[in-house]
Amino acid sequence: MKQRLFIAIPIPSNVKSELIGKIKLPTGFKITRPENIHITLLFLGDTSDEVIPQIINIMEKSLSDKKIFELSIESLGQFPERGYPNIIFATGKKGLGDLMKLADDLRIQLGKKGFKDNKPFKYHITVARKKFMESHDFIMPEIKLDHTFKVNEVILYKSDLQPSGPVYTDLKVINLKE
Repeated sequence: MKQRLFIAIPIPSNVKSELIGKIKLPTGFKITRPENIHITLLFLGDTSDEVIPQIINIMEKSLSDKKIFELSIESLGQFPERGYPNIIFATGKKGLGDLMKLADDLRIQLGKKGFKDNKPFKYHITVARKKFMESHDFIMPEIKLDHTFKVNEVILYKSDLQPSGPVYTDLKVINLKE
């Protein structure tokens, strides 16, 4: 059997609530449900049950020397970078080096086992997706974001696609060192 999997960093509930509470977008966007807000490190896609123990083993080895660090949320961005966005995301600069090292190490080790992502890693927290194009003119809302939170775990998630949206289940939580 196969499961749709990804590896991500969870965002603390208080940060998610405050972040979503500040976002005001045109009606053409759907705000991400708070329980689905995270930082994707690597999307694994449809994955055979037999290789899940290998993935967990690689994650444990790759993360064994990683320490808890702080990450900031300071601004909004969009994909694509120009024109009408498909995705609105939050991002920041504090802790970016630690995050990049963690993501790169995981992606390299899992890449050796065939789990590759053709897109380079970019720190972003998806806060909204385009449902329909309201108009061709879009101006990113100006909001003040000033959040810092501790990254203390990395999770292997299973994603079940439902008509109401994806439902994520923790398969393995790996804690970072103090």
